Amino acid sequence: EFVGNSLLINGLIDIELDAVLLSLGAGVGVIHSSYDIMQNGDIVAVDDSSETVLGYQGIIRASYSLSEDASVGVAYRYFSTADVSDSGLVHTNVPDSPSQIGFDGVAMSIFEIFISYDF
Repeated sequence: EFVGNSLLINGLIDIELDAVLLSLGAGVGVIHSSYDIMQNGDIVAVDDSSETVLGYQGIIRASYSLSEDASVGVAYRYFSTADVSDSGLVHTNVPDSPSQIGFDGVAMSIFEIFISYDF
């Protein structure tokens, strides 16, 4: 099992264009990841591990005002982390065959469609 948690501080600049609000921003923070033993049959890739690394994201979003309190919109975020320094050792049933493995950082694109209402 893999679990990842992030805590980022974001800054956004809003640009008003009539009924459309365009927001551009970026964020930086920490990402904590942990994973249990990775095993497939007799092959053990890595034991339990946990690490905290740098994370960052770029944000662009546009929303259209339906009323003074309601809007709809779309958003895109590019999220990435630094490489994880933990490494593992692959063990198989073949004598003298362990191999070192490493883990790259994570990068993902996140698309959102939203409805917002201010109370």
